Amino acid sequence: MSKKNFPMANNVALQDFPEPPSVGRHPQRIYYLDVLRVLSIFGVIAMHAVDISRTDLSDMRTWWIGHALITFSYFGVPVLVMISGAILLSPEKRLDVIPFYKKRLPKIVIPLIAWSFIYYIRDVLDGVTFWLPTFFKRLLTGSWAGHLWFLYMMICIYFMTPFIRKMFVGDGKNEDMRLAKTFLILYFLYNAFLFFVEMAYQSHPSYYMREALFSFYMFYFVLGYYIRRSDIPKSIGLMLSPPLFFIGGILTFWSYYQYSIVLRSRWPAFFDFGTPFVMLMAFAIFLFFKSLTYRDSRFMRAVIYVSKMSYGIYLCHMLVLDVFSGQLLPIFDGTLLPPFSIRSFEPLLSGPLLIVVTFAISLLITMGLHRVRWLRWLVP
Repeated sequence: MSKKNFPMANNVALQDFPEPPSVGRHPQRIYYLDVLRVLSIFGVIAMHAVDISRTDLSDMRTWWIGHALITFSYFGVPVLVMISGAILLSPEKRLDVIPFYKKRLPKIVIPLIAWSFIYYIRDVLDGVTFWLPTFFKRLLTGSWAGHLWFLYMMICIYFMTPFIRKMFVGDGKNEDMRLAKTFLILYFLYNAFLFFVEMAYQSHPSYYMREALFSFYMFYFVLGYYIRRSDIPKSIGLMLSPPLFFIGGILTFWSYYQYSIVLRSRWPAFFDFGTPFVMLMAFAIFLFFKSLTYRDSRFMRAVIYVSKMSYGIYLCHMLVLDVFSGQLLPIFDGTLLPPFSIRSFEPLLSGPLLIVVTFAISLLITMGLHRVRWLRWLVP
């Protein structure tokens, strides 16, 4: 992609990405980023909705289907980070440290505190003793809901962004891309080395080897920037991306099967965002949708709208799943209905249905919060 001045629009934490140059009612949107954002949030919901099937070996048909759904949804979190990097590392955008922090950090920190408290109240209703010092201790040392880890990670990435960006603002695009390419190759090879050490010894490599360099999320952050700025022909992107995506997915699927079913090992390394296979999937799907041609249409307008709601969908979807599991509200706990899960009926139908319904209800909740002025800050 050649250097152009892209106006910036969205000013929402997870949605704080550039608006693509296009035509029609949304001349500021980069359509493929909107599509990727929606697919990524859908993938995150898929992972959480059917995750119980990954460790439950009592029904192997359910395990196979759930395992496949999780495997091919694992690109979700990495691609969200890539979208952010594609924008925030762009040299076309002015980025001053203090204004950057003042604009973006509140949109992560405030929802993190608010939604942590909401999930804390959920736990209180489930029997946890209400005690505010306990709430703040866990807020600072852990998380009141598993998926909120993403916000902690994004706070750290936002802190580093102004300094990382300096690495990629040189004398011109060639210098920027050469440095980015070198970083990505070296980091991928180093991470692959750590991965195979872990596989060989069934033990994590030295803490200092793993943590001395940037988190692998920074790899995705830079990778999104690199793909957006690259001049890979669309024909090559469309031809190479599908096989690369499925190679990464099949290797993840098969490897986890070998360890969990054949070898009866619970070593979780293959379901990790830092594995080379997941990196390959994330690269492939980002490149594929960048290589497509888009035009203004009712469908794209709907995608853009859902994309704007994606942050809220991410924040609230675990509450919806808690209701379906029977943990929250006396509805699906057997009082009115049995728990709704991938095992409710035919898993090939119940798994996808659970994902779609959870996504739709989370979208409706987010839309409702957006319509109430004094609640809109919960889903900025």
